[in-house]
Amino acid sequence: MAGGGCRLLRHRERRKVRAALLTGLIALITGAAAGLGASAWVVHSLPAKEGRAELARHEQDKASPRESIELLTKVITESRPSTEAAIGGGDKAERRSERPRLTREERILRWKERYAERLQRVHAEPRDPSWAGPTERLFRDDFGQRAEQFEAQVVGVECKTTTCLAKVRWESYGKAKAKFMDVVHESFSTNCATTMDVGSEPPNPEAPHEALVIFECEGARVGALEASAQAPK
Repeated sequence: MAGGGCRLLRHRERRKVRAALLTGLIALITGAAAGLGASAWVVHSLPAKEGRAELARHEQDKASPRESIELLTKVITESRPSTEAAIGGGDKAERRSERPRLTREERILRWKERYAERLQRVHAEPRDPSWAGPTERLFRDDFGQRAEQFEAQVVGVECKTTTCLAKVRWESYGKAKAKFMDVVHESFSTNCATTMDVGSEPPNPEAPHEALVIFECEGARVGALEASAQAPK
């Protein structure tokens, strides 16, 4: 019904435009016969380019009634596609609304693909010792101070140039699922963007479970380097 209603509305709008064009032409013919200039209303009522409308009005002042009619008919004809396009602008929105929505499984698959791409970028990034070493210590301290909150322990931190990976261990998969969002939303000292995937349920969900946290720190690194450069020597 929504799609049919939109098409009916656009059909009615097109009919209105055609009626307006016809009315303008009738007024133009009547005015031209009487030696009057009726075309200004017709040109103004159309979504024609301003320069073209001005040219039509200027040429009409010098033309005969018959030439005026021919000139404005040309303007109306050239302007019609833009008028139709304005009326039919809802077509794209309608097509978007008709696209099939992703299922839960498809959304999960896309998320895992994006997570894997981020993980690959981290592994491929070179290491900058001057930034990586101090940042790894900050993360270890942060996780140590929040071990009770996360109900987990960090078993490894590795930083590169603008990214870091932290391996976190929970007592079970259930505990990881219950607490991993605390890690994602935590404000760490480095103020990096955080991404995490606890993975699918393992064969033994009661066994200790580990997951990798991706920290993307490009903005934080820039801020740290600027602060270091401004610090008194």
